[in-house]
Amino acid sequence: MYTESKPEKVRNNFDSLKESPELKSEANLLQSLMNSRLKLPAEDTNAGHRERLRTRFEKSKFEGFNNYEVLELLLTYAIPRKDTKGLSKNLLKSFGSHKRILSADTKELEQIGGLGRQSATYLKVLSEYIKFYFEDQVEKNEIQFISLDQTVKYFRAVIGSYKNEVVKVLYLNSQNKLVHKELVSEGTVNESILNIRNIVAAALKYESTSVIVAHNHPSGVPEPSGYDDKITIKIAEALKVVEIDLQDHIIIASEGYFSYREQGIL
Repeated sequence: MYTESKPEKVRNNFDSLKESPELKSEANLLQSLMNSRLKLPAEDTNAGHRERLRTRFEKSKFEGFNNYEVLELLLTYAIPRKDTKGLSKNLLKSFGSHKRILSADTKELEQIGGLGRQSATYLKVLSEYIKFYFEDQVEKNEIQFISLDQTVKYFRAVIGSYKNEVVKVLYLNSQNKLVHKELVSEGTVNESILNIRNIVAAALKYESTSVIVAHNHPSGVPEPSGYDDKITIKIAEALKVVEIDLQDHIIIASEGYFSYREQGIL
């Protein structure tokens, strides 16, 4: 009687196993996983446009850029494989300006179609980095508050984006260098409550010779209110008693600024 050899028996057993439904199912699953791993990404049709934007920036920074193209380039680093032109135009249409985009909170940004949590957070990081940059310059005395233009730029960067009124006070020495700074109050949309005694106490504590006060108007209009005029006079008089000068009170708004010193009031 014929006896099947061991190698042939093993081969036959193996062939029969290959045909079993269980192994076929597992083989199909494995093949599917391999295909998904090996699948090449879809062609990036926007790569050339992004590269041209970046090349333009490398050659001449933002000179010659359209308003939306500035934001479009920024967003390419948060959304690397999608067209960001339409999104940039939509953001500017919805918020009206770059400043309002950077001032918006994450939830407001996420309401714009195509802008997810990661890209919304990216814009908030950028906004906070601008503030950090200016504060870092001040800490290192790279900004000296001699020029009104430079002073306004600083305050616009650090308090201009607040949605409520806030007051920032700078305490300076005789060389007009910063010795201390603080955000002294945060009020409602149209009012800030100042503690004048605390401002004077801080000026004495840090041996300041002059003080600059600034606050923002979220309404966008920089003209001072009657309350602004009264509080300016009170601060100036209180500091004068201890021989410290109120160098300026500046109001920051999206439509411009108001300087009590520039207007000859101080």
